[in-house]
Amino acid sequence: MPPGEEECHKNGTSNPETGSKWINDFELLTMDEYLDQPDLVDSHGDASFTGVWDAAKELAEYLLTNTKTNTNTNTNTNIGSPTRILELGSGTGWLGITLARNGFGNNKSKDTSIIVLSDNPHNGAVQWTQRNLDAAKTVQQLPHLDNVQVVPLDWNDVAQIRHVAKMQPWDLIIGSDLIYTEEGCCALAKTMAELLNQQQQQSTTNNKCRILYAHSQGRMPELDVLWKQQLQLQGLTFQIVASKPQSWQNKDRTIIIGDIGLVS
Repeated sequence: MPPGEEECHKNGTSNPETGSKWINDFELLTMDEYLDQPDLVDSHGDASFTGVWDAAKELAEYLLTNTKTNTNTNTNTNIGSPTRILELGSGTGWLGITLARNGFGNNKSKDTSIIVLSDNPHNGAVQWTQRNLDAAKTVQQLPHLDNVQVVPLDWNDVAQIRHVAKMQPWDLIIGSDLIYTEEGCCALAKTMAELLNQQQQQSTTNNKCRILYAHSQGRMPELDVLWKQQLQLQGLTFQIVASKPQSWQNKDRTIIIGDIGLVS
């Protein structure tokens, strides 16, 4: 886990601010286990995908608090009951796996209920995601993960983006703290726009795909500015639906969760 990050909520405990309870029993593969796999280490970039950032935890809390099945949900933030979920930049897979453990992607009344984890196939990231999911299924033997799968997704590969877009009529696309470079910032905005445009073209129902993205604002101020510019450039809107101030490495920052959509 990256330095300065707080521990996740433990299984069966409550968030002191919301009082909500959710299952968090997925044990990540350790950094030692990562370093013991030369095929990953030799190809990795900064290995940021090997930890779980606070933004992912806040997004999990938001999703688990604002589902349609939660009777305490504020109707202004209700996200319905998404059953087809795509996660961008999954890294360890913690967010998607935790959602699956809490009932997301497991609606038996739906023909297709699925959570797809995705990450970069060129730097060892998607391989790390797959190994964490395999460990959750076979070593920890956690239930409710049959509908979770991993796919490669290169944000600079339009054909691959369109392939993933056409896998499902996605209800929800999620991601958290995925911006570390100018190139990545631009690529992420383009990917989100392409995914939403493809979903819009394919939709034959009133179902509307949503993107919820958790971002640590203030961690890299210059990229905060670029991110806003790239969203506008790609014809995307960003509506803040939740925020939480934090202090990290003696710096003030705010974790914001944004609902991203196409400009009408």
